[in-house]
Amino acid sequence: MDPRTFSQPLTGILIWATAWYNMVLLLRRRWEVGGTLSMQDVIGFGAINLDMIYLVDSLTEVSGDGIEFLPGREFCVTSEVFSRALQRVEQMGVLKTESGGGSAANTIVALSRLGFNTGFIGKVGRDSEGRTLLAQMEGVDLRGIVSEGMSGRCLCVLDAKQDRSIFLETNTNDTLSSEEIDFRYATNTRYVHLTSFAGEKPFLAQMALADRVCPPTRISFDPGEVYACRGLEYLKPLLERSFIVFVTETEVEMLTGLNLLDGSQRLLELGPSIILCKKGEAGVHIVSCDEWFDLPAERAEVLDNTGAGDVFNAGFLAGILTNRPLKDCACFGTRLAARSLTGYGRSRYPEKQDLAFFQECQNQNARRLPGTD
Repeated sequence: MDPRTFSQPLTGILIWATAWYNMVLLLRRRWEVGGTLSMQDVIGFGAINLDMIYLVDSLTEVSGDGIEFLPGREFCVTSEVFSRALQRVEQMGVLKTESGGGSAANTIVALSRLGFNTGFIGKVGRDSEGRTLLAQMEGVDLRGIVSEGMSGRCLCVLDAKQDRSIFLETNTNDTLSSEEIDFRYATNTRYVHLTSFAGEKPFLAQMALADRVCPPTRISFDPGEVYACRGLEYLKPLLERSFIVFVTETEVEMLTGLNLLDGSQRLLELGPSIILCKKGEAGVHIVSCDEWFDLPAERAEVLDNTGAGDVFNAGFLAGILTNRPLKDCACFGTRLAARSLTGYGRSRYPEKQDLAFFQECQNQNARRLPGTD
């Protein structure tokens, strides 16, 4: 039996106490908005992983023993390869934090902290990591999460130049099937936010959910490189059903074989109403049926860029949910993403006061969010 399935009794009690506290927060929030378990604002559907974030001097120096840490790359690997990679990093790097992760999970936690009603569909292990992941889904409705097997793990390695390499051990994430999903729960929301899995079974479950989504529920979709590398035809059914698509410049090229401008337009022609291309330090490019524009990124002292794009998604969706113009939505997303860069893991994710501040602003340059100076 894997020793990771055991945890100290006190740690287990603290984790479960935190999970119960989060559920109380959720029920209290629901009571405040009407006394009933109302429709969610956003339900996320994607992989959930325990992120282990390490800092090393150089990705090149830590590479070896058949393990290559390549800048900007993400690899889905076997448990054996993951263990060897982790062993090398433990010997040559410094663990900065262990935090809940996964693209959709990060976005949903950020939205929950902003005060939105959120839920999640996914799968964690029946282990100490799984209990930790559930406890860190702050204020999120957890009824759509299944517990079975071993939790997914993500090794995020950062170097002094802020280059990043990621190794994924997917584990139970890729066993999630449509038979384990309550589609009534999954469609009782204003938005379903879909992100990638490495395996085929959960992708088919996402397709099954997309087939059941109808107005007023809409889909937002961030395929990531894991899905984008499978090609446009593979993703076409999801793209056609999406209202918002979040992509990077690299993913636009992978999907369409075209440059940013032409590729974004090609994706828009498939059916989405908004294509949002994240360009890192270069900002974002947004194109819709009515307008297109570019918005620069905000400067920040970068400690950890893991999940910054997910926080941007949360900020943008927050703007959409509060009926703000696209430029205001993008501005809020860039500001939240910039601040998330200044801490490790989820330590600098947004708070409810940020949304109140955003709603008070009359234009995107009126004031700055607290803590971004």
